[in-house]
Amino acid sequence: MKSFLFIGSAKSALKHALAQTGRYLTTATPRQHPDLLLLEPEQSISIAQVRNMIRFLSKKPFQAQTKVVLIHQSQQLTLPAQNALLKTLEEPPDNSYIILTAPNQDQLIPTIQSRCQIINLKPEPDKLPAAQQAELLIFNHQLIQASLGQRLVLIQPYSANRSSAQKFILEQILFWQKALHQPKLAAKLKVQDKQISRILQALLKADNLLKHNINTKLLLDNLIMTW
Repeated sequence: MKSFLFIGSAKSALKHALAQTGRYLTTATPRQHPDLLLLEPEQSISIAQVRNMIRFLSKKPFQAQTKVVLIHQSQQLTLPAQNALLKTLEEPPDNSYIILTAPNQDQLIPTIQSRCQIINLKPEPDKLPAAQQAELLIFNHQLIQASLGQRLVLIQPYSANRSSAQKFILEQILFWQKALHQPKLAAKLKVQDKQISRILQALLKADNLLKHNINTKLLLDNLIMTW
């Protein structure tokens, strides 16, 4: 795959994206390289900038064997710009790479996400107290083994109000981030990295939705279908 999406803080994602760019261009200072086009938003990234990017990639490299486009804070791409980017993401020109950064992949349309290799740079979670981790382990094991009807019963105490739902989601994010970094914890739940990533993505999306006026019970009921 020749299109990548780095997920993390603006500083961390740019640092890793530039390091990747340097490897492609075989340089320690990729920002100054003529075969790199760096797009950064002022207020947004426009369709005109994407069209300029496509023209840039259509030309042969100046110095290196490859050309690279780095779209920093790609969540600032306008919707027309995202749509204009799709074909090039799917079939980048020969000897070219496209790298995007964003704090959260769900801030981009699904068709962009599906055309990129996603690299999650989010840091390891803070430590959970041992007793709380043990409780969450038991709860999540029950949730994984339960039928849909049983899951709805298990989740009911947390959907009473917004603060309960938010506390539940944040604790679950910490737990599953820890499971992603600790194979022994994942093994106790008999889950693979792919399933953990799916659960984490659903939790992060739910956390974002909770900031808006949304029915918390409906949100959590839909969330637990991910397990």
